[in-house]
Amino acid sequence: MDPALANAVICLTGVAMGFVNNLAGAGGVLALLAFDMAAGLDTLAANASMRPAALAIAAGGILGFRSKGERVPTAAFGYALWTLPGAIVGSILAIRLPTWVYDASLFVVILCLTHRLLTRPSKPGQSTEPGSRLAAALWFSAVGLHMGFLQVGVGLLAILALQHVHSRDLVHVNIAKTALIAGSAVTSVTAFAIAGEIVWDPALWLALGAGIGSFTAARFSLERGHGAIRAVVLGVCALLAIRLLAQHWPG
Repeated sequence: MDPALANAVICLTGVAMGFVNNLAGAGGVLALLAFDMAAGLDTLAANASMRPAALAIAAGGILGFRSKGERVPTAAFGYALWTLPGAIVGSILAIRLPTWVYDASLFVVILCLTHRLLTRPSKPGQSTEPGSRLAAALWFSAVGLHMGFLQVGVGLLAILALQHVHSRDLVHVNIAKTALIAGSAVTSVTAFAIAGEIVWDPALWLALGAGIGSFTAARFSLERGHGAIRAVVLGVCALLAIRLLAQHWPG
């Protein structure tokens, strides 16, 4: 593919990825496809090269929320600190574990999140009971581990974690989620950059688009509210579950 066209395809894919990831998660599937088709990256290189886009999604989301007068709560940055050890371990495991381990864990997250959203619908402004420090540490370490291992779907796990220890309102959850993604993304970008695994040219084009998409989604989520975000999350969960089942169904 012509380099200019490849960069344009990757950047536009980044916009879609950033929008979906800000509202829900699993937009990284689009990035893996674009990196394969437009840049010819193998799975390991594509996995590593998505990490700068995750950082751009967090930055775009924070700026988008601030443009509407909403700031990331201080507590969310405290949660982000718990993601750092997991992100380091996950980055190491990314080149050691088979992908079926990731797929299995992601499928469990999809089932749990879908069950929670369907059986425990939330109302705008609804908070959850404060969890123990141990519960918070376990939840957010798992988010970091997932980000370090394979970025795809980390937003879904972050939503599940935040609904348990922060708020049941998906608008509040998405605002806090940007801090989690930022913390774990900084760690994973650093780890993969030191290892020399990131292919920077396509990675930066993806990050540019992802930041724009996330900024737009942040403003959209504040305008449309909890119900719209819930619909997007459930739709993403359904599509991703179908994809995972199709990949591993016998025959």
